[in-house]
Amino acid sequence: GIPEYEAKRYEGHIQAGGVLLSVHSDTSDEITRAKDLLKHMGALNISSFGEARAAYPAAKTAAYR
Repeated sequence: GIPEYEAKRYEGHIQAGGVLLSVHSDTSDEITRAKDLLKHMGALNISSFGEARAAYPAAKTAAYR
């Protein structure tokens, strides 16, 4: 459910020993909160992207360290 270029980028970081965390967020407030928490905990390269769903659009936030 993520763009191929993002998947390749994540794959490289994971192979180098990084950790990938994906968070499902239904609202923009949840996305903001997730990003703020990840930043506070020292996450790097935090990004978010939309994912189309039948009932409603959702967004995911991903970060790796």
